[in-house]
Amino acid sequence: MDKIKNTNRHYYLAKAYFAAGMFGRALDEFDKALKFSPEFANIHFDLAKTYEKMGLFGNAAKEYKIALDINPHYADAKESLAKLLSGNRDEKLKIKRRFPVRWVIKIFSGAVSIVLIFFTIYYFARPVPQSIAYFSIPSLHPSGITISDKEIWICDWFSSTVYKHKFDATLSLIKSTKLSDIHPAGIASNKKELWLCDAFSKKIFQFDKNTLKVSGSFQSPGANPSAVFDSGEFLWSCDSHEDKIYRHKKDKNLTIDLTFSLSNPNTVGLFVRGKNIFVADADTGKVHMYLLDEKVKKISQISEYEIPAFGTSATTRKISGLSMTSDYLFITSEGTGEVYRIPFKMLKSK
Repeated sequence: MDKIKNTNRHYYLAKAYFAAGMFGRALDEFDKALKFSPEFANIHFDLAKTYEKMGLFGNAAKEYKIALDINPHYADAKESLAKLLSGNRDEKLKIKRRFPVRWVIKIFSGAVSIVLIFFTIYYFARPVPQSIAYFSIPSLHPSGITISDKEIWICDWFSSTVYKHKFDATLSLIKSTKLSDIHPAGIASNKKELWLCDAFSKKIFQFDKNTLKVSGSFQSPGANPSAVFDSGEFLWSCDSHEDKIYRHKKDKNLTIDLTFSLSNPNTVGLFVRGKNIFVADADTGKVHMYLLDEKVKKISQISEYEIPAFGTSATTRKISGLSMTSDYLFITSEGTGEVYRIPFKMLKSK
């Protein structure tokens, strides 16, 4: 946690200096952020942008390439590097050549990727596998996941990005969209809309699904909104600070219809199926199932599931988002850039 806090402190201070045109100060702060988190592609990308503003194009190209080494799917970094190279503004950029060995490595990596893709297709073509599957995604810090028709949407709190994937054997990336001043902690969807909650601004945002333009902004009822879910008639949200779940009417104010108290300390995922409410807890690495009693307007916990490979140990993964299908649980993991698909039959109830 100290690593993330220190990274964020220097990173956002650097972005503030950049916005103010104080590029030298911004460089210092980006360097400090990288000392804590050199694996964050976003920091290298923003550092490259700063170098460009200062006319240090060779340095900028280097940082763009580092960002792409960390995250090969980083579309903004690819585009920026391509523009930089095509500009020929720096003689060193103009004469740079790749060594043949890099091409060999690239071809080999491509061949390995093809083998993995065919293996994955074969794996998913089998009848409902009863083992955990995982998918590599471009989001290093996913904070929410939602499944809608043949699409999977994932949000990343650190990069302020929303990713749209095909619901296929490899979760193929369709597109990524950078958000402006929104750090999504959770995401929900229906056929026409996306919903995002932001713990920084303490707001819930409504987006048009096709344009990804904000169509509504609502104040969250709690101090730290951490997950949202769209059940059709209602929008549900939960708050990890207040330890509550809220059911909202879909009116102009997102009026709260019901409020329920939770015993989970760090709620990061929410899914509602009929009268069953599923909540993921980042601190314990467990998923809890509650039963809603409409007559008395209360919920009661009926099951607690241990999630394989997740938990409180330093060697295990940390849950950051939750979604479901009829057969599987889909979980995102903070800091790993992975989505896990876990068959319900594997879950052990306590």
